[in-house]
Amino acid sequence: MTTVYGKLNNLLTAANAKTGESDTTLTDAVQTLIDGYGQGGGGYTVDEIAERTVPNGPITITLADEKYIGRYAFIDTPITELTIENNVYFGAQAFAYCKSLRKINVPKLQGIRSSYYNSQSSVFRDCTALEGIVFPSFGNYTVESYNFQNCSSLAYADFKNLARIGGSESFRGCTSLTTIIIRKTNAAAGLLNINNLTGTPFASGGTGGTLYVPSALISSYEATTNWSTILGYENNQILPIEGSYYETHYADGTVIE
Repeated sequence: MTTVYGKLNNLLTAANAKTGESDTTLTDAVQTLIDGYGQGGGGYTVDEIAERTVPNGPITITLADEKYIGRYAFIDTPITELTIENNVYFGAQAFAYCKSLRKINVPKLQGIRSSYYNSQSSVFRDCTALEGIVFPSFGNYTVESYNFQNCSSLAYADFKNLARIGGSESFRGCTSLTTIIIRKTNAAAGLLNINNLTGTPFASGGTGGTLYVPSALISSYEATTNWSTILGYENNQILPIEGSYYETHYADGTVIE
Protein backbone atom coordinates (compact mmCIF):
# COMPACT_ATOMS: atom_id res chain seq x y z
CA MET A 1 0.00 0.00 0.00
CA THR A 2 1.34 3.44 -0.93
CA THR A 3 1.10 5.75 2.06
CA VAL A 4 -0.12 9.31 1.89
CA TYR A 5 3.47 10.35 2.55
CA GLY A 6 4.72 8.29 -0.36
CA LYS A 7 2.12 9.83 -2.64
CA LEU A 8 3.09 13.33 -1.55
CA ASN A 9 6.75 12.62 -2.12
CA ASN A 10 6.02 11.12 -5.53
CA LEU A 11 4.10 14.24 -6.50
CA LEU A 12 6.90 16.45 -5.18
CA THR A 13 9.55 14.50 -7.09
CA ALA A 14 7.52 14.75 -10.29
CA ALA A 15 7.02 18.49 -9.83
CA ASN A 16 10.71 19.10 -9.19
CA ALA A 17 11.66 17.00 -12.22
CA LYS A 18 9.34 19.03 -14.41
CA THR A 19 10.67 22.40 -13.26
CA GLY A 20 14.28 21.28 -12.92
CA GLU A 21 14.38 22.85 -9.49
CA SER A 22 14.01 21.72 -5.93
CA ASP A 23 11.09 23.54 -4.37
CA THR A 24 12.22 23.82 -0.77
CA THR A 25 8.85 25.16 0.37
CA LEU A 26 7.04 22.05 -0.84
CA THR A 27 9.83 19.84 0.50
CA ASP A 28 9.54 21.41 3.92
CA ALA A 29 5.75 21.08 3.84
CA VAL A 30 5.96 17.37 3.06
CA GLN A 31 8.51 16.82 5.81
CA THR A 32 6.25 18.67 8.25
CA LEU A 33 3.42 16.29 7.41
CA ILE A 34 5.69 13.29 7.89
CA ASP A 35 7.03 14.59 11.19
CA GLY A 36 3.57 15.52 12.44
CA TYR A 37 1.76 12.32 11.57
CA GLY A 38 4.69 9.95 11.84
CA GLN A 39 5.39 7.18 9.37
CA GLY A 40 6.04 4.95 12.35
CA GLY A 41 3.08 6.16 14.40
CA GLY A 42 2.97 9.19 16.65
CA GLY A 43 0.57 11.59 18.30
CA TYR A 44 -2.56 13.15 16.88
CA THR A 45 -3.77 16.43 18.31
CA VAL A 46 -5.98 17.83 15.57
CA ASP A 47 -9.68 18.38 16.09
CA GLU A 48 -10.65 15.92 13.38
CA ILE A 49 -8.59 13.13 11.89
CA ALA A 50 -8.39 13.46 8.12
CA GLU A 51 -10.03 10.76 6.05
CA ARG A 52 -7.79 7.85 5.08
CA THR A 53 -4.74 8.96 7.03
CA VAL A 54 -2.21 6.14 6.78
CA PRO A 55 -0.08 5.69 9.92
CA ASN A 56 2.06 2.65 10.55
CA GLY A 57 2.53 0.93 13.90
CA PRO A 58 1.27 2.18 17.28
CA ILE A 59 -0.57 5.50 17.37
CA THR A 60 -1.89 7.75 20.12
CA ILE A 61 -4.83 10.08 19.54
CA THR A 62 -5.31 13.04 21.87
CA LEU A 63 -8.26 15.26 21.03
CA ALA A 64 -10.16 17.92 22.91
CA ASP A 65 -13.22 16.38 24.56
CA GLU A 66 -16.27 15.81 22.38
CA LYS A 67 -14.29 15.88 19.14
CA TYR A 68 -14.60 13.58 16.18
CA ILE A 69 -12.62 10.90 14.40
CA GLY A 70 -13.98 11.11 10.91
CA ARG A 71 -15.71 8.55 8.77
CA TYR A 72 -13.19 6.08 7.24
CA ALA A 73 -10.36 7.99 8.98
CA PHE A 74 -8.11 4.98 9.51
CA ILE A 75 -9.89 2.37 7.40
CA ASP A 76 -7.60 -0.42 6.15
CA THR A 77 -4.41 1.09 7.58
CA PRO A 78 -1.46 -0.79 9.15
CA ILE A 79 -1.77 0.44 12.72
CA THR A 80 -0.89 -2.17 15.35
CA GLU A 81 -1.90 -0.47 18.60
CA LEU A 82 -4.39 2.31 19.24
CA THR A 83 -4.47 4.59 22.28
CA ILE A 84 -7.25 7.19 22.61
CA GLU A 85 -6.58 9.40 25.59
CA ASN A 86 -10.01 10.96 25.93
CA ASN A 87 -13.60 10.68 24.83
CA VAL A 88 -14.35 11.14 21.13
CA TYR A 89 -17.03 10.48 18.53
CA PHE A 90 -16.52 8.06 15.66
CA GLY A 91 -17.59 8.09 12.07
CA ALA A 92 -18.67 4.86 10.42
CA GLN A 93 -15.81 2.40 9.78
CA ALA A 94 -13.28 4.74 11.38
CA PHE A 95 -10.95 1.80 12.11
CA ALA A 96 -12.57 -0.91 9.98
CA TYR A 97 -10.37 -3.44 8.18
CA CYS A 98 -7.27 -2.52 10.21
CA LYS A 99 -6.06 -6.10 10.01
CA SER A 100 -2.84 -5.46 11.97
CA LEU A 101 -4.57 -3.79 14.93
CA ARG A 102 -4.00 -5.99 17.99
CA LYS A 103 -4.59 -3.73 20.98
CA ILE A 104 -6.88 -0.84 21.86
CA ASN A 105 -6.25 1.32 24.92
CA VAL A 106 -9.13 3.68 25.67
CA PRO A 107 -8.97 4.48 29.40
CA LYS A 108 -11.45 7.37 29.25
CA LEU A 109 -13.74 6.36 26.42
CA GLN A 110 -17.41 6.84 27.26
CA GLY A 111 -19.03 5.32 24.19
CA ILE A 112 -18.65 4.11 20.63
CA ARG A 113 -20.95 6.61 19.01
CA SER A 114 -21.24 9.22 16.29
CA SER A 115 -22.82 11.89 18.49
CA TYR A 116 -23.71 12.33 22.14
CA TYR A 117 -26.81 10.15 21.82
CA ASN A 118 -26.22 8.07 18.69
CA SER A 119 -23.89 5.15 18.26
CA GLN A 120 -22.16 4.44 14.99
CA SER A 121 -21.78 1.18 13.12
CA SER A 122 -18.79 -0.83 11.91
CA VAL A 123 -16.18 1.20 13.81
CA PHE A 124 -13.80 -1.76 14.31
CA ARG A 125 -15.30 -4.15 11.79
CA ASP A 126 -12.98 -6.81 10.34
CA CYS A 127 -10.05 -5.97 12.62
CA THR A 128 -9.06 -9.61 12.45
CA ALA A 129 -5.95 -9.38 14.67
CA LEU A 130 -7.70 -7.57 17.54
CA GLU A 131 -7.13 -9.69 20.65
CA GLY A 132 -9.69 -8.21 23.01
CA ILE A 133 -11.37 -5.02 24.20
CA VAL A 134 -11.38 -3.46 27.64
CA PHE A 135 -13.39 -0.31 28.26
CA PRO A 136 -12.61 0.55 31.90
CA SER A 137 -14.67 3.74 31.90
CA PHE A 138 -17.12 2.88 29.13
CA GLY A 139 -20.19 5.05 29.68
CA ASN A 140 -23.82 4.10 29.80
CA TYR A 141 -24.03 3.73 26.02
CA THR A 142 -24.29 0.97 23.47
CA VAL A 143 -22.11 -1.12 21.24
CA GLU A 144 -23.93 -0.78 17.94
CA SER A 145 -24.38 -2.71 14.71
CA TYR A 146 -21.30 -4.39 13.22
CA ASN A 147 -18.91 -2.56 15.59
CA PHE A 148 -16.75 -5.67 16.01
CA GLN A 149 -18.10 -7.89 13.26
CA ASN A 150 -15.60 -10.51 12.02
CA CYS A 151 -12.95 -9.63 14.61
CA SER A 152 -11.99 -13.28 14.53
CA SER A 153 -9.14 -13.08 17.09
CA LEU A 154 -11.25 -11.23 19.66
CA ALA A 155 -11.19 -13.44 22.77
CA TYR A 156 -12.74 -11.14 25.38
CA ALA A 157 -14.87 -8.04 25.80
CA ASP A 158 -14.75 -6.25 29.16
CA PHE A 159 -17.15 -3.37 29.82
CA LYS A 160 -17.53 -1.24 32.91
CA ASN A 161 -20.97 0.24 32.41
CA LEU A 162 -22.51 -1.01 29.20
CA ALA A 163 -26.15 -0.08 28.63
CA ARG A 164 -26.74 -2.63 25.89
CA ILE A 165 -25.36 -4.48 22.93
CA GLY A 166 -27.69 -2.87 20.42
CA GLY A 167 -28.39 -2.89 16.72
CA SER A 168 -27.50 -6.17 15.04
CA GLU A 169 -24.46 -8.35 14.42
CA SER A 170 -22.22 -6.33 16.75
CA PHE A 171 -19.96 -9.33 17.39
CA ARG A 172 -21.03 -11.55 14.51
CA GLY A 173 -18.17 -13.72 13.31
CA CYS A 174 -16.02 -13.20 16.41
CA THR A 175 -15.12 -16.86 16.42
CA SER A 176 -12.75 -16.64 19.40
CA LEU A 177 -15.03 -14.65 21.73
CA THR A 178 -15.38 -16.88 24.81
CA THR A 179 -15.53 -14.26 27.57
CA ILE A 180 -17.83 -11.27 28.05
CA ILE A 181 -17.58 -9.23 31.25
CA ILE A 182 -20.16 -6.57 32.09
CA ARG A 183 -19.38 -4.78 35.36
CA LYS A 184 -22.47 -2.58 35.46
CA THR A 185 -24.05 -2.99 38.91
CA ASN A 186 -27.47 -1.30 38.83
CA ALA A 187 -29.24 -3.30 36.12
CA ALA A 188 -28.66 -5.95 33.48
CA ALA A 189 -27.27 -4.65 30.21
CA GLY A 190 -29.55 -5.23 27.25
CA LEU A 191 -28.97 -7.54 24.31
CA LEU A 192 -31.15 -6.18 21.52
CA ASN A 193 -30.77 -9.06 19.10
CA ILE A 194 -29.54 -12.65 19.35
CA ASN A 195 -27.69 -12.24 16.06
CA ASN A 196 -25.26 -9.89 17.80
CA LEU A 197 -23.51 -13.09 18.86
CA THR A 198 -24.02 -15.16 15.72
CA GLY A 199 -20.86 -17.01 14.75
CA THR A 200 -19.34 -16.73 18.23
CA PRO A 201 -18.87 -19.54 20.76
CA PHE A 202 -21.97 -18.15 22.52
CA ALA A 203 -24.22 -18.91 19.54
CA SER A 204 -26.52 -21.89 19.20
CA GLY A 205 -24.37 -24.93 18.54
CA GLY A 206 -21.21 -23.09 19.56
CA THR A 207 -18.49 -24.39 21.81
CA GLY A 208 -19.68 -22.14 24.62
CA GLY A 209 -18.82 -18.87 26.29
CA THR A 210 -18.91 -17.38 29.76
CA LEU A 211 -20.70 -14.20 30.77
CA TYR A 212 -19.35 -12.61 33.97
CA VAL A 213 -21.63 -10.16 35.77
CA PRO A 214 -22.14 -8.95 39.36
CA SER A 215 -23.61 -11.77 41.43
CA ALA A 216 -26.67 -9.70 42.37
CA LEU A 217 -27.65 -9.47 38.68
CA ILE A 218 -27.23 -13.10 37.60
CA SER A 219 -30.95 -13.85 37.92
CA SER A 220 -31.76 -10.67 35.98
CA TYR A 221 -29.57 -11.71 33.06
CA GLU A 222 -31.09 -15.18 33.13
CA ALA A 223 -34.53 -13.58 32.78
CA THR A 224 -33.66 -10.79 30.33
CA THR A 225 -34.89 -11.16 26.76
CA ASN A 226 -32.24 -12.58 24.44
CA TRP A 227 -29.72 -13.07 27.23
CA SER A 228 -32.04 -15.76 28.55
CA THR A 229 -31.95 -17.47 25.16
CA ILE A 230 -28.18 -17.19 24.81
CA LEU A 231 -27.60 -18.50 28.32
CA GLY A 232 -29.95 -21.38 27.58
CA TYR A 233 -27.71 -22.71 24.83
CA GLU A 234 -25.65 -25.75 25.71
CA ASN A 235 -22.11 -24.99 26.95
CA ASN A 236 -22.78 -21.34 27.83
CA GLN A 237 -22.59 -20.25 31.44
CA ILE A 238 -23.00 -17.17 33.60
CA LEU A 239 -20.69 -16.63 36.58
CA PRO A 240 -20.24 -13.93 39.23
CA ILE A 241 -17.38 -11.48 38.86
CA GLU A 242 -16.89 -11.64 42.62
CA GLY A 243 -14.42 -14.33 43.56
CA SER A 244 -13.15 -14.68 39.98
CA TYR A 245 -9.91 -13.48 38.44
CA TYR A 246 -11.88 -10.59 36.94
CA GLU A 247 -12.75 -9.17 40.33
CA THR A 248 -9.20 -7.84 40.60
CA HIS A 249 -8.09 -7.82 36.95
CA TYR A 250 -9.41 -6.58 33.66
CA ALA A 251 -9.60 -9.23 30.95
CA ASP A 252 -6.28 -8.11 29.46
CA GLY A 253 -4.52 -8.84 32.76
CA THR A 254 -4.30 -5.24 33.97
CA VAL A 255 -4.77 -4.94 37.73
CA ILE A 256 -7.86 -2.94 38.69
CA GLU A 257 -6.84 -0.07 40.91
